[in-house]
Amino acid sequence: MGKEAMIRNVAGAIVIAAVAAFCGDGSGAWAEGASWKELNDRTITLNQRGDYQDALRVGGEALESAKKTFGEANPHFATALDSLGLVYKSMGRYADAEQLYRQALSIRETALGKGHADVGTSFNNLGELHFAQAHYEEAETLFKQALAIREKALGRDHSLVAVTLNDLGDVYYFQGKYLEAEPHYERALAIREKTFTGNPLELTQPMNNLIELYIYHRKYAEAEALCKKQLDIRTNALGMNHPDVAKSLDTMAEIYRLQQRYKEAEPLYRRALGIDESNLGLKAPPVASILRHLAKLCRETGRADEAKALEDRAWKILHSL
Repeated sequence: MGKEAMIRNVAGAIVIAAVAAFCGDGSGAWAEGASWKELNDRTITLNQRGDYQDALRVGGEALESAKKTFGEANPHFATALDSLGLVYKSMGRYADAEQLYRQALSIRETALGKGHADVGTSFNNLGELHFAQAHYEEAETLFKQALAIREKALGRDHSLVAVTLNDLGDVYYFQGKYLEAEPHYERALAIREKTFTGNPLELTQPMNNLIELYIYHRKYAEAEALCKKQLDIRTNALGMNHPDVAKSLDTMAEIYRLQQRYKEAEPLYRRALGIDESNLGLKAPPVASILRHLAKLCRETGRADEAKALEDRAWKILHSL
């Protein structure tokens, strides 16, 4: 038996198990009147909500529906395989997820050609699966394959290219390869800012690692500019007193403190502290983090007694959890 046939057989057994495990709960009646696409979309929604058992059941039904409608060699069947694989990945069942992802890859390469964008999606899914297991070398190879395909099939400035660039940045970042991570994050963010049409808040999370890298490399001007952009987005979207605004204020204050710009840093720390105390309570861990940062500033400016009081308060918060 060839390798591809073995993958199909194992993946088929996984699917049968997913469907059979739930066939007796009476929920199949809804599935009979739903298209494979509706079932597939519901699988993704259930997975996002953490309803993994229901997601497995509906994902299995989506796969069976796609099989009956299109056949096992059709790219729609591969899409349903991906969705079920994602559920297994979310559950930590990585071997099961990989079998389904690889079957989807095989179908797409045969049906669409090895340079198709959907083949790039399969490689990216496999990269994310290996990244979740800290298999960084394997993840890097898979992400590079995905990137090459996506750049050629979709163009260098496509949003999916940005996704893979950010994933590659994460691979380097989590290995401490910060010099390699930085340009990937920079390019990913530049593409997103150019092409993004959704909620601007979704841009703020990818900024975090890049800001941290700029600080690590003492690129304070770049860190400050990006942090200000993040702060503006969060303030405009969430208001002046949201905890995420406090995070940006605290980071901005750190950038200033590291440059000994203490007069600019201190009011930002105190503003961030007030926001978190008001929203999260006096004993919340983020409050302790800001207290410790503010204590560093006090020590660096010769206010040892004030620093000690802040450190003691932070210690009490962290040891009361």
